[in-house]
Amino acid sequence: MRLVPYIRMLRAYVKPTLGYVLQSTSCHSVIRHAAPIKRIYSTQLSKSNTDLTGTCPGCGAPFQNHDRRRPGFMVASRDISEPKKIVKNPSKDLDHATYQKLLYDMDTSTRQLLGVADPAIDDQPCSDSDTIPAKRRLCHRCHELNHKNRMEPLDLAHLRSTLQYNSLSFLETKRQPLVVCLIDVADMPWSLYGLEKLASIQPNSRVMIIANKMDLLPPAALKHEQRLREFILSTIKNRINLEQIESLSLVSATKGWGMKSFLKRLSHTILPSDDVYVLGCANVGKSAFINRLLALSYGKNRDKYRTTSSKNPGTTLGNILIPLHAFGLQPDAPFGSSIRQHYLIDTPGILDLSQGNSPKCLLTPEQQKQALSKRHDTPFKPVTFQLKPGQSFLLGRARVDIEDTTNGLPVLFTVFSNLPPHITKSSKLPLPDQNSSTHFHATSQHQSHASTDICFAGAGWVALAGAFGSASLRIVLPQDVTKDACSIREPSFLPYEFHGQIRKFFGAGHRAVQ
Repeated sequence: MRLVPYIRMLRAYVKPTLGYVLQSTSCHSVIRHAAPIKRIYSTQLSKSNTDLTGTCPGCGAPFQNHDRRRPGFMVASRDISEPKKIVKNPSKDLDHATYQKLLYDMDTSTRQLLGVADPAIDDQPCSDSDTIPAKRRLCHRCHELNHKNRMEPLDLAHLRSTLQYNSLSFLETKRQPLVVCLIDVADMPWSLYGLEKLASIQPNSRVMIIANKMDLLPPAALKHEQRLREFILSTIKNRINLEQIESLSLVSATKGWGMKSFLKRLSHTILPSDDVYVLGCANVGKSAFINRLLALSYGKNRDKYRTTSSKNPGTTLGNILIPLHAFGLQPDAPFGSSIRQHYLIDTPGILDLSQGNSPKCLLTPEQQKQALSKRHDTPFKPVTFQLKPGQSFLLGRARVDIEDTTNGLPVLFTVFSNLPPHITKSSKLPLPDQNSSTHFHATSQHQSHASTDICFAGAGWVALAGAFGSASLRIVLPQDVTKDACSIREPSFLPYEFHGQIRKFFGAGHRAVQ
């Protein structure tokens, strides 16, 4: 009982003392950790790094620190007085570098007692800065495209302002270069423009054609690869004069279909003196194709050569050189050797600026936003509608009017697109301008097999089927889009996707694509 007053006095003294100690300790820790945060995230550049050199390994744009809105923007490194200490997880086992460093730090007598010889000058352990690999530097635009799914405008003015290099004139001096040209099977014939430009500049190129985005086609069509291969080859030969077509591969860069077989075919085709040039129109999937090749290869340091891939057309703005040893196609040349290093060169997407049409020009602004927000496109689900004379079919900003058919028979429209269609009477729509409308005649004698495709740039296509005999149709496009944004394809690319089921149209058409 006599100790109770002393215990109370001790409690009264210890509580405020501990509170003051904890408070001072927390404040001291906050102050101690606030300084590094201020140094790391400060926007003041060091005077020695105001001029940046080199290009971004993700998009190929030259580094700059003047305009945050332009590609290649990067904040230079900050001045830090003390080097950053890297704290590794404690482990009972020592790696080889740490073991050699501990032996080197010992005095000579201790090493003699342990029976360890004195290390030579070349065997001295390197510093921590040498053993730690340099961090891969990307520009601000690539960081937002990779981690924040950044969306960019699709107008030609923006693409012209950001495009750094859009010429293939460097191929004129090459003698039979090896070119890998990508096309989009869901956007033919517009994705063939890269082959057309290559044929006009260097017709003697050894071309390996890649038909990408095969995962967008219906699963039933993928069972007939030989028919699809023959159709694509005949379309290319009818439009383009290429002397040496090495191979045609049907692949999907997002799914990885056909990539291993192409990599094996490339290893058999490439010569010891070859550089590989990857060409194609904008948004055909060149960057995703290269990243998939890096993932499947067994090359050295392949992860540091990954390029920036996104749904925005024109993501790659400059040439990106990747050593062939990263793909396992060539041994790595040692430093200082006379062996020339060969590269796979990723080029910017080719734009057909003469037509004046921007990518996905037939999509509404809301549809463009939805298309760019998706990481991957979903496969087409063919849906067939029945249209009679006097009705109109709308897909995006494009419109098809059925003016007349033989004996008034209906026309079957099989839609290959992820956009919701709309069907209405032609009398409810405004009269089209003669400059923006095109008339054509379609013929069909089979009930279920399609004979003609109406293709829309960046929006898919429609296959016409049904025993309607002859039909007169009118295609109406917006006034700000040229007539090149629509194409008639005969014969049909996928003529057997109508299986006798006709879908009834529901209001806005969103149920048709689900």
